[in-house]
Amino acid sequence: MKKTTLFIVAIVLSISTFAQSFTENFEKQLTHKEDFTVVNISAKMFELMAMIADEDLQQIVSDLKSMKILTTGKDASKYYNEAIKLLTTHKMYEELMSVQENNETIRMFTQEEKGNISELVVAILEPEEFVLIGFNGKINLREIARIAKMIDIKGVEQLEKITPQNKKQ
Repeated sequence: MKKTTLFIVAIVLSISTFAQSFTENFEKQLTHKEDFTVVNISAKMFELMAMIADEDLQQIVSDLKSMKILTTGKDASKYYNEAIKLLTTHKMYEELMSVQENNETIRMFTQEEKGNISELVVAILEPEEFVLIGFNGKINLREIARIAKMIDIKGVEQLEKITPQNKKQ
């Protein structure tokens, strides 16, 4: 009986952990949170952005639930490697693409639900900075690149290089 109860508790805890986004889970695991700048953008903020954007962008941002950005200049390689290790060991995330350019490394991962991308995680390593970006909602990769341009998010412009043959939208 105890074993069954413990097993059920473990399953419930693992499900509740996976229900959160990768960036939220990563932030909770940080031991030195004071070293990080954290930016949260809610669905409401995307709605406000849509009000000043063109009509087709309104639909795109209405499908986004949130975006979280974590960034630090301390121990950048350590945090980048930790994030990549977690992303690659979770079977839920599939690597979409990686870019090595000059002294910058960018890796992008997606999570799908019922054939649609529900989460996009972008990990960026520069010599002195680590950035982790998470988008949640119904995600169209090309449109995320347009939004990233609007709010000037470095690294996400690489999504524009994806063609329909590379990844279905």
